Amino acid sequence: MIIRNRINRLLSYKHLLHRFKSLGMVRVFSDNIAGVGRIGEALMSYGGFQKDGIKITAGFDIDVKKIKRTGEIPVKPIEELEDYVRENNISVAIMAVPDIAVQQTLERLKAAKIKGILNFSPVKFNSTEEITINNFNIENELVNLIYFVNKFNKNGQEIINTNQ
Repeated sequence: MIIRNRINRLLSYKHLLHRFKSLGMVRVFSDNIAGVGRIGEALMSYGGFQKDGIKITAGFDIDVKKIKRTGEIPVKPIEELEDYVRENNISVAIMAVPDIAVQQTLERLKAAKIKGILNFSPVKFNSTEEITINNFNIENELVNLIYFVNKFNKNGQEIINTNQ
């Protein structure tokens, strides 16, 4: 039921976005990715964002081996994040860093005056008056999905386990 509600909510958001686009009320949001590991790379290579008016403009990482200043989406050193955000008027960031780097990355995003963060890190943060944070924990989502798949049959009826 929770997953069905989330899917319905996402579909209604998508419908509203398309409606606002048709009325000329949506501007393109540029955002950047802090952390260019597996999740960050996957998000940077995903082409579906542009149809919703979202353009990832840069990635940032602490690992010098991942730095690529040229290309469609450059990857810059994390030390350049604050200046890049200010110079390019970025308001939204995607944080995809390991737990060891999450607090430092959050502080950099706050210092850069980011307004919204999609947080893929394993550490959960609360929104503040200055920053809206959406936490997305893949492990929790998978556990929820498995729970509901195991709890309900094909007809949506709850499976009662009598072997307990």
